Amino acid sequence: MDLLFSREDEAEKEIKAINKKIYILDFFIMVLGLLGTGLALYEHELYFDFSTDCIYFIEEVLHFEGNDCLNPEPDKNFHIRSSITVLTVCLLILIFYRYTLILKLEKTKRNLDYLDTLISSKLYIPLLCELIFCAIHVPPRVNYGFEVQQYEGKMVYTINMLIGLIMLGRVYLMWRFFIQSSSWNSYKSDTICKSCNCEGGVNFAVKAELKERPYTIVASTMVISILVFGIALRNVERPFQNVTPTHDWNYMWNGMWCIIITMATVGYGDFYATTHFGRVISVIACFWGTFLISLMVLSLTISSEFTPQESKSFNKIKKDEAEQEVRVKAANAIKFGIRLKIFLRKFPKASDKKRNKVINKFKSALIEFRTYSMKLKASEQDAPIELVLSRLNDKVTYVLDKIKNDCYVYKSINTKLETSENNQKLISNAIDELIKLNDLVINKIKR
Repeated sequence: MDLLFSREDEAEKEIKAINKKIYILDFFIMVLGLLGTGLALYEHELYFDFSTDCIYFIEEVLHFEGNDCLNPEPDKNFHIRSSITVLTVCLLILIFYRYTLILKLEKTKRNLDYLDTLISSKLYIPLLCELIFCAIHVPPRVNYGFEVQQYEGKMVYTINMLIGLIMLGRVYLMWRFFIQSSSWNSYKSDTICKSCNCEGGVNFAVKAELKERPYTIVASTMVISILVFGIALRNVERPFQNVTPTHDWNYMWNGMWCIIITMATVGYGDFYATTHFGRVISVIACFWGTFLISLMVLSLTISSEFTPQESKSFNKIKKDEAEQEVRVKAANAIKFGIRLKIFLRKFPKASDKKRNKVINKFKSALIEFRTYSMKLKASEQDAPIELVLSRLNDKVTYVLDKIKNDCYVYKSINTKLETSENNQKLISNAIDELIKLNDLVINKIKR
Protein backbone atom coordinates (compact mmCIF):
# COMPACT_ATOMS: atom_id res chain seq x y z
CA MET A 1 0.00 0.00 0.00
CA ASP A 2 2.77 2.43 0.92
CA LEU A 3 4.63 1.45 -2.24
CA LEU A 4 1.57 2.27 -4.32
CA PHE A 5 1.14 5.74 -2.88
CA SER A 6 4.88 6.42 -3.06
CA ARG A 7 4.72 5.76 -6.79
CA GLU A 8 1.85 8.24 -7.09
CA ASP A 9 3.90 10.86 -5.24
CA GLU A 10 6.89 10.24 -7.50
CA ALA A 11 4.71 10.67 -10.59
CA GLU A 12 3.32 13.92 -9.20
CA LYS A 13 6.83 15.23 -8.51
CA GLU A 14 7.94 14.28 -12.01
CA ILE A 15 4.94 16.03 -13.58
CA LYS A 16 5.65 19.21 -11.61
CA ALA A 17 9.32 19.07 -12.60
CA ILE A 18 8.45 18.70 -16.30
CA ASN A 19 5.93 21.55 -16.09
CA LYS A 20 8.60 23.75 -14.54
CA LYS A 21 11.01 22.92 -17.39
CA ILE A 22 8.32 23.73 -19.96
CA TYR A 23 7.63 27.04 -18.19
CA ILE A 24 11.32 28.00 -18.34
CA LEU A 25 11.53 26.87 -21.97
CA ASP A 26 8.47 28.92 -22.93
CA PHE A 27 10.09 31.99 -21.38
CA PHE A 28 13.31 31.61 -23.38
CA ILE A 29 11.34 30.73 -26.53
CA MET A 30 9.29 33.91 -26.10
CA VAL A 31 12.41 36.02 -25.57
CA LEU A 32 14.22 34.56 -28.60
CA GLY A 33 11.16 34.89 -30.83
CA LEU A 34 10.40 38.50 -29.90
CA LEU A 35 14.08 39.48 -30.03
CA GLY A 36 14.41 38.08 -33.56
CA THR A 37 11.24 39.92 -34.61
CA GLY A 38 12.51 43.18 -33.12
CA LEU A 39 15.82 42.87 -34.95
CA ALA A 40 13.99 42.15 -38.21
CA LEU A 41 11.89 45.31 -37.78
CA TYR A 42 14.99 47.33 -36.90
CA GLU A 43 16.79 46.00 -39.97
CA HIS A 44 13.81 46.98 -42.12
CA GLU A 45 13.95 50.52 -40.74
CA LEU A 46 17.61 50.83 -41.73
CA TYR A 47 16.93 49.20 -45.07
CA PHE A 48 13.99 51.46 -45.88
CA ASP A 49 15.76 54.66 -44.87
CA PHE A 50 18.75 53.87 -47.08
CA SER A 51 16.72 52.85 -50.14
CA THR A 52 13.99 55.49 -49.91
CA ASP A 53 14.92 57.20 -53.18
CA CYS A 54 14.76 54.03 -55.23
CA ILE A 55 12.03 52.01 -53.52
CA TYR A 56 9.15 54.37 -54.27
CA PHE A 57 7.03 54.29 -57.39
CA ILE A 58 8.49 53.26 -60.69
CA GLU A 59 7.01 53.50 -64.13
CA GLU A 60 9.21 50.94 -65.82
CA VAL A 61 10.06 47.35 -64.97
CA LEU A 62 13.14 47.11 -62.77
CA HIS A 63 15.65 44.30 -62.80
CA PHE A 64 16.08 43.71 -59.09
CA GLU A 65 19.08 41.42 -59.40
CA GLY A 66 21.27 44.28 -60.56
CA ASN A 67 19.80 47.05 -58.50
CA ASP A 68 22.34 48.44 -56.05
CA CYS A 69 19.77 50.05 -53.80
CA LEU A 70 18.61 46.58 -52.73
CA ASN A 71 22.00 45.98 -51.09
CA PRO A 72 22.28 48.78 -48.53
CA GLU A 73 25.14 48.93 -46.05
CA PRO A 74 26.09 45.27 -46.48
CA ASP A 75 28.15 45.02 -43.29
CA LYS A 76 25.44 46.25 -40.92
CA ASN A 77 22.74 44.40 -42.85
CA PHE A 78 24.78 41.19 -42.79
CA HIS A 79 25.47 41.30 -39.06
CA ILE A 80 21.84 41.96 -38.13
CA ARG A 81 20.49 39.20 -40.35
CA SER A 82 23.16 36.79 -39.11
CA SER A 83 22.04 37.51 -35.55
CA ILE A 84 18.42 36.86 -36.57
CA THR A 85 19.46 33.55 -38.15
CA VAL A 86 21.31 32.46 -35.00
CA LEU A 87 18.35 33.40 -32.82
CA THR A 88 15.99 31.52 -35.15
CA VAL A 89 18.13 28.35 -35.04
CA CYS A 90 18.22 28.49 -31.22
CA LEU A 91 14.45 29.07 -31.22
CA LEU A 92 13.82 26.00 -33.38
CA ILE A 93 16.02 23.83 -31.15
CA LEU A 94 14.16 24.93 -28.03
CA ILE A 95 10.79 24.34 -29.72
CA PHE A 96 11.81 20.79 -30.63
CA TYR A 97 13.01 20.16 -27.07
CA ARG A 98 9.73 21.55 -25.74
CA TYR A 99 7.72 18.98 -27.69
CA THR A 100 9.93 16.17 -26.38
CA LEU A 101 9.10 17.38 -22.86
CA ILE A 102 5.40 17.46 -23.75
CA LEU A 103 5.68 13.86 -24.97
CA LYS A 104 7.36 12.90 -21.71
CA LEU A 105 4.70 14.76 -19.72
CA GLU A 106 1.85 12.95 -21.49
CA LYS A 107 3.53 9.62 -20.83
CA THR A 108 3.91 10.49 -17.14
CA LYS A 109 0.24 11.45 -16.99
CA ARG A 110 -0.53 8.09 -18.66
CA ASN A 111 -2.33 9.78 -21.51
CA LEU A 112 0.11 8.07 -23.88
CA ASP A 113 1.81 4.70 -23.90
CA TYR A 114 5.43 4.63 -22.78
CA LEU A 115 6.46 3.35 -26.24
CA ASP A 116 4.83 6.26 -28.09
CA THR A 117 6.98 8.69 -30.07
CA LEU A 118 6.39 12.12 -31.56
CA ILE A 119 5.14 10.42 -34.73
CA SER A 120 2.88 7.79 -33.16
CA SER A 121 1.41 10.37 -30.76
CA LYS A 122 0.79 12.77 -33.71
CA LEU A 123 2.63 15.54 -31.89
CA TYR A 124 4.80 15.90 -34.98
CA ILE A 125 1.97 17.76 -36.78
CA PRO A 126 1.89 20.84 -34.49
CA LEU A 127 5.68 20.52 -34.12
CA LEU A 128 6.25 20.77 -37.87
CA CYS A 129 3.76 23.63 -38.21
CA GLU A 130 5.45 25.60 -35.46
CA LEU A 131 8.95 24.87 -36.74
CA ILE A 132 8.03 25.96 -40.27
CA PHE A 133 6.33 29.15 -39.06
CA CYS A 134 9.11 30.16 -36.65
CA ALA A 135 11.82 29.31 -39.21
CA ILE A 136 10.61 32.07 -41.53
CA HIS A 137 13.18 34.88 -41.58
CA VAL A 138 15.42 36.70 -44.04
CA PRO A 139 18.87 35.08 -44.27
CA PRO A 140 21.95 37.24 -44.82
CA ARG A 141 22.61 38.58 -48.32
CA VAL A 142 19.07 37.80 -49.51
CA ASN A 143 17.73 41.06 -50.95
CA TYR A 144 14.85 40.86 -53.38
CA GLY A 145 11.91 42.99 -54.32
CA PHE A 146 8.89 42.63 -56.52
CA GLU A 147 6.42 44.96 -58.15
CA VAL A 148 2.81 45.37 -57.12
CA GLN A 149 0.42 47.21 -59.45
CA GLN A 150 -1.64 49.85 -57.65
CA TYR A 151 -4.45 51.96 -58.99
CA GLU A 152 -2.12 54.99 -59.39
CA GLY A 153 1.13 53.32 -60.36
CA LYS A 154 3.57 50.63 -59.40
CA MET A 155 5.44 50.06 -56.18
CA VAL A 156 8.13 47.72 -54.92
CA TYR A 157 7.87 45.54 -51.83
CA THR A 158 11.07 44.12 -50.37
CA ILE A 159 11.39 40.58 -49.11
CA ASN A 160 12.61 41.66 -45.66
CA MET A 161 9.49 43.81 -45.15
CA LEU A 162 7.08 41.03 -46.10
CA ILE A 163 8.84 38.40 -44.02
CA GLY A 164 8.96 40.89 -41.15
CA LEU A 165 5.15 40.99 -41.29
CA ILE A 166 5.05 37.20 -40.98
CA MET A 167 7.49 37.31 -38.08
CA LEU A 168 5.07 39.59 -36.23
CA GLY A 169 2.95 36.47 -35.78
CA ARG A 170 5.47 35.29 -33.20
CA VAL A 171 3.54 37.28 -30.61
CA TYR A 172 1.59 34.05 -30.01
CA LEU A 173 4.61 32.97 -27.95
CA MET A 174 3.64 35.61 -25.35
CA TRP A 175 0.14 34.17 -25.08
CA ARG A 176 1.48 30.63 -24.69
CA PHE A 177 3.91 31.69 -21.97
CA PHE A 178 1.08 33.47 -20.14
CA ILE A 179 -1.14 30.37 -20.23
CA GLN A 180 1.74 28.12 -19.18
CA SER A 181 2.44 30.37 -16.17
CA SER A 182 -1.23 30.48 -15.15
CA SER A 183 -2.14 28.75 -11.91
CA TRP A 184 -5.23 27.36 -13.66
CA ASN A 185 -2.97 25.24 -15.89
CA SER A 186 -1.21 23.39 -13.09
CA TYR A 187 -1.14 19.76 -12.01
CA LYS A 188 -3.43 20.53 -9.07
CA SER A 189 -6.02 22.15 -11.36
CA ASP A 190 -5.91 19.18 -13.74
CA THR A 191 -6.44 16.79 -10.83
CA ILE A 192 -9.43 18.75 -9.54
CA CYS A 193 -10.91 18.93 -13.06
CA LYS A 194 -10.62 15.17 -13.43
CA SER A 195 -12.29 14.65 -10.06
CA CYS A 196 -15.17 16.83 -11.30
CA ASN A 197 -15.39 14.91 -14.58
CA CYS A 198 -14.28 17.79 -16.79
CA GLU A 199 -11.23 18.39 -18.95
CA GLY A 200 -8.52 20.73 -17.68
CA GLY A 201 -5.57 22.12 -19.58
CA VAL A 202 -5.28 25.14 -21.83
CA ASN A 203 -8.99 25.56 -22.64
CA PHE A 204 -9.96 25.51 -18.97
CA ALA A 205 -7.12 27.92 -18.10
CA VAL A 206 -8.24 30.41 -20.78
CA LYS A 207 -11.86 30.33 -19.58
CA ALA A 208 -10.79 30.65 -15.95
CA GLU A 209 -8.52 33.63 -16.67
CA LEU A 210 -11.26 35.37 -18.66
CA LYS A 211 -13.69 34.82 -15.78
CA GLU A 212 -11.29 35.86 -13.03
CA ARG A 213 -9.69 38.95 -14.61
CA PRO A 214 -11.47 39.74 -17.88
CA TYR A 215 -10.50 43.42 -18.11
CA THR A 216 -6.78 42.70 -17.77
CA ILE A 217 -6.88 40.03 -20.48
CA VAL A 218 -8.96 42.10 -22.90
CA ALA A 219 -6.93 45.29 -22.34
CA SER A 220 -3.59 43.49 -22.80
CA THR A 221 -4.82 41.78 -25.96
CA MET A 222 -6.11 45.09 -27.29
CA VAL A 223 -2.79 46.87 -26.71
CA ILE A 224 -0.74 44.08 -28.31
CA SER A 225 -3.14 43.92 -31.27
CA ILE A 226 -2.92 47.68 -31.86
CA LEU A 227 0.88 47.52 -31.71
CA VAL A 228 1.20 44.55 -34.10
CA PHE A 229 -1.42 45.68 -36.64
CA GLY A 230 -0.16 49.28 -36.47
CA ILE A 231 3.41 48.28 -37.31
CA ALA A 232 2.22 45.98 -40.10
CA LEU A 233 -0.03 48.64 -41.65
CA ARG A 234 2.68 51.30 -41.45
CA ASN A 235 5.27 49.09 -43.13
CA VAL A 236 3.05 48.22 -46.08
CA GLU A 237 1.69 51.74 -46.55
CA ARG A 238 4.89 53.75 -46.17
CA PRO A 239 6.30 53.01 -49.67
CA PHE A 240 3.05 54.40 -51.16
CA GLN A 241 2.81 57.63 -49.20
CA ASN A 242 4.15 59.92 -51.96
CA VAL A 243 0.80 59.45 -53.75
CA THR A 244 -1.11 60.40 -50.59
CA PRO A 245 1.16 63.09 -49.07
CA THR A 246 -1.38 63.89 -46.36
CA HIS A 247 -0.73 60.45 -44.85
CA ASP A 248 2.55 60.57 -43.00
CA TRP A 249 3.30 56.87 -42.43
CA ASN A 250 6.85 57.60 -41.26
CA TYR A 251 5.32 58.42 -37.89
CA MET A 252 4.59 55.06 -36.25
CA TRP A 253 1.76 56.36 -34.06
CA ASN A 254 -0.23 57.23 -37.18
CA GLY A 255 -0.36 53.54 -38.07
CA MET A 256 -1.56 52.69 -34.58
CA TRP A 257 -4.14 55.50 -34.74
CA CYS A 258 -5.47 54.12 -38.02
CA ILE A 259 -5.74 50.64 -36.46
CA ILE A 260 -7.54 52.01 -33.39
CA ILE A 261 -10.25 53.75 -35.43
CA THR A 262 -10.48 50.67 -37.68
CA MET A 263 -10.86 48.20 -34.80
CA ALA A 264 -13.41 50.48 -33.18
CA THR A 265 -15.24 50.71 -36.57
CA VAL A 266 -15.18 54.52 -36.31
CA GLY A 267 -13.28 55.38 -39.47
CA TYR A 268 -12.72 59.16 -39.31
CA GLY A 269 -11.10 59.12 -42.75
CA ASP A 270 -7.97 61.05 -41.78
CA PHE A 271 -5.90 57.87 -42.22
CA TYR A 272 -6.85 54.87 -44.31
CA ALA A 273 -5.16 52.07 -46.24
CA THR A 274 -4.53 52.58 -49.95
CA THR A 275 -2.44 49.54 -50.89
CA HIS A 276 -3.71 46.00 -51.41
CA PHE A 277 -1.76 44.58 -48.47
CA GLY A 278 -2.82 47.48 -46.27
CA ARG A 279 -6.47 46.88 -47.02
CA VAL A 280 -6.11 43.19 -46.20
CA ILE A 281 -4.53 44.10 -42.86
CA SER A 282 -7.30 46.64 -42.19
CA VAL A 283 -10.02 44.06 -42.87
CA ILE A 284 -8.38 41.56 -40.50
CA ALA A 285 -7.97 44.27 -37.86
CA CYS A 286 -11.63 45.27 -38.28
CA PHE A 287 -12.91 41.74 -37.65
CA TRP A 288 -10.45 41.20 -34.81
CA GLY A 289 -11.45 44.52 -33.21
CA THR A 290 -15.13 43.58 -33.42
CA PHE A 291 -14.33 40.34 -31.62
CA LEU A 292 -12.36 42.13 -28.89
CA ILE A 293 -15.09 44.73 -28.35
CA SER A 294 -17.73 41.99 -28.07
CA LEU A 295 -15.44 40.23 -25.60
CA MET A 296 -15.20 43.47 -23.62
CA VAL A 297 -19.00 43.77 -23.52
CA LEU A 298 -19.21 40.15 -22.39
CA SER A 299 -16.65 40.82 -19.65
CA LEU A 300 -18.67 43.84 -18.49
CA THR A 301 -21.83 41.72 -18.43
CA ILE A 302 -20.13 38.97 -16.44
CA SER A 303 -18.66 41.41 -13.93
CA SER A 304 -21.99 43.19 -13.43
CA GLU A 305 -24.01 40.02 -12.87
CA PHE A 306 -24.90 39.07 -9.30
CA THR A 307 -23.40 36.02 -7.72
CA PRO A 308 -25.88 33.82 -5.78
CA GLN A 309 -24.73 35.44 -2.54
CA GLU A 310 -25.05 38.96 -3.98
CA SER A 311 -28.49 38.15 -5.40
CA LYS A 312 -29.57 36.89 -2.00
CA SER A 313 -28.29 40.09 -0.37
CA PHE A 314 -30.05 42.27 -2.96
CA ASN A 315 -33.38 40.50 -2.42
CA LYS A 316 -32.97 40.75 1.34
CA ILE A 317 -32.27 44.50 1.12
CA LYS A 318 -35.29 45.06 -1.13
CA LYS A 319 -37.47 43.04 1.25
CA ASP A 320 -36.28 45.07 4.26
CA GLU A 321 -36.97 48.31 2.38
CA ALA A 322 -40.48 47.11 1.48
CA GLU A 323 -41.19 46.10 5.08
CA GLN A 324 -39.96 49.47 6.30
CA GLU A 325 -42.26 51.20 3.80
CA VAL A 326 -45.20 49.11 5.05
CA ARG A 327 -44.41 50.23 8.59
CA VAL A 328 -44.42 53.87 7.45
CA LYS A 329 -47.79 53.41 5.71
CA ALA A 330 -49.22 51.71 8.81
CA ALA A 331 -47.93 54.52 11.01
CA ASN A 332 -49.57 57.09 8.72
CA ALA A 333 -52.89 55.22 8.90
CA ILE A 334 -52.68 55.05 12.70
CA LYS A 335 -51.73 58.73 12.86
CA PHE A 336 -54.72 59.87 10.80
CA GLY A 337 -56.99 57.50 12.76
CA ILE A 338 -55.90 59.12 16.05
CA ARG A 339 -56.38 62.57 14.55
CA LEU A 340 -59.91 61.60 13.49
CA LYS A 341 -60.75 60.33 16.95
CA ILE A 342 -59.35 63.49 18.63
CA PHE A 343 -61.19 65.68 16.14
CA LEU A 344 -64.52 63.93 16.82
CA ARG A 345 -64.02 64.33 20.59
CA LYS A 346 -63.07 68.00 20.41
CA PHE A 347 -65.56 69.01 17.78
CA PRO A 348 -68.61 66.76 18.06
CA LYS A 349 -70.75 69.37 16.35
CA ALA A 350 -68.35 70.11 13.50
CA SER A 351 -69.72 70.60 10.02
CA ASP A 352 -69.97 67.68 7.63
CA LYS A 353 -67.39 69.29 5.35
CA LYS A 354 -64.64 69.44 7.99
CA ARG A 355 -65.54 66.00 9.31
CA ASN A 356 -65.46 64.44 5.81
CA LYS A 357 -62.08 66.07 5.17
CA VAL A 358 -60.49 64.39 8.21
CA ILE A 359 -62.27 61.11 7.49
CA ASN A 360 -61.08 61.12 3.86
CA LYS A 361 -57.46 61.59 4.96
CA PHE A 362 -57.79 58.58 7.26
CA LYS A 363 -59.44 56.53 4.51
CA SER A 364 -56.69 57.45 1.99
CA ALA A 365 -53.94 56.49 4.43
CA LEU A 366 -55.73 53.22 5.26
CA ILE A 367 -56.29 52.37 1.58
CA GLU A 368 -52.67 53.17 0.77
CA PHE A 369 -51.50 50.89 3.60
CA ARG A 370 -53.77 48.03 2.52
CA THR A 371 -52.79 48.38 -1.15
CA TYR A 372 -49.04 48.38 -0.42
CA SER A 373 -49.41 45.55 2.06
CA MET A 374 -51.28 43.44 -0.48
CA LYS A 375 -48.61 44.13 -3.13
CA LEU A 376 -45.91 43.08 -0.69
CA LYS A 377 -47.73 39.88 0.16
CA ALA A 378 -48.31 39.16 -3.52
CA SER A 379 -44.63 39.67 -4.31
CA GLU A 380 -43.66 37.46 -1.37
CA GLN A 381 -46.02 34.77 -2.60
CA ASP A 382 -44.71 34.95 -6.18
CA ALA A 383 -41.00 35.29 -5.48
CA PRO A 384 -40.56 32.28 -3.21
CA ILE A 385 -41.62 29.91 -6.01
CA GLU A 386 -38.62 30.87 -8.12
CA LEU A 387 -36.43 31.35 -5.10
CA VAL A 388 -37.34 28.00 -3.57
CA LEU A 389 -36.91 26.23 -6.90
CA SER A 390 -33.55 27.89 -7.40
CA ARG A 391 -32.39 26.94 -3.91
CA LEU A 392 -33.73 23.44 -4.34
CA ASN A 393 -31.95 23.13 -7.66
CA ASP A 394 -28.70 24.37 -6.14
CA LYS A 395 -28.98 21.94 -3.23
CA VAL A 396 -29.81 18.99 -5.48
CA THR A 397 -26.96 19.86 -7.84
CA TYR A 398 -24.55 20.23 -4.93
CA VAL A 399 -25.61 16.91 -3.41
CA LEU A 400 -25.41 15.11 -6.77
CA ASP A 401 -21.97 16.55 -7.48
CA LYS A 402 -20.84 15.52 -4.04
CA ILE A 403 -22.18 11.99 -4.52
CA LYS A 404 -20.52 11.84 -7.94
CA ASN A 405 -17.19 13.01 -6.53
CA ASP A 406 -17.48 10.60 -3.60
CA CYS A 407 -18.23 7.74 -5.99
CA TYR A 408 -15.23 8.70 -8.09
CA VAL A 409 -13.01 8.81 -4.99
CA TYR A 410 -14.39 5.53 -3.67
CA LYS A 411 -13.92 3.93 -7.05
CA SER A 412 -10.30 5.05 -7.26
CA ILE A 413 -9.67 3.92 -3.66
CA ASN A 414 -11.30 0.58 -4.40
CA THR A 415 -9.08 0.14 -7.45
CA LYS A 416 -6.00 0.98 -5.40
CA LEU A 417 -7.09 -1.43 -2.66
CA GLU A 418 -7.60 -4.21 -5.19
CA THR A 419 -4.18 -3.53 -6.65
CA SER A 420 -2.63 -3.53 -3.20
CA GLU A 421 -4.41 -6.80 -2.33
CA ASN A 422 -3.07 -8.42 -5.50
CA ASN A 423 0.39 -7.14 -4.66
CA GLN A 424 -0.02 -8.46 -1.14
CA LYS A 425 -0.98 -11.90 -2.50
CA LEU A 426 2.02 -11.90 -4.78
CA ILE A 427 4.26 -10.93 -1.87
CA SER A 428 2.69 -13.67 0.31
CA ASN A 429 3.22 -16.27 -2.41
CA ALA A 430 6.80 -15.13 -2.85
CA ILE A 431 7.37 -15.37 0.91
CA ASP A 432 5.90 -18.91 0.95
CA GLU A 433 8.20 -19.93 -1.87
CA LEU A 434 11.15 -18.43 -0.03
CA ILE A 435 10.20 -20.37 3.11
CA LYS A 436 10.00 -23.59 1.12
CA LEU A 437 13.36 -22.95 -0.48
CA ASN A 438 14.79 -22.11 2.91
CA ASP A 439 13.48 -25.41 4.32
CA LEU A 440 14.97 -27.34 1.40
CA VAL A 441 18.33 -25.66 1.88
CA ILE A 442 18.30 -26.39 5.62
CA ASN A 443 17.39 -30.05 5.01
CA LYS A 444 20.23 -30.43 2.51
CA ILE A 445 22.65 -28.83 4.92
CA LYS A 446 21.58 -31.21 7.70
CA ARG A 447 22.10 -34.21 5.44
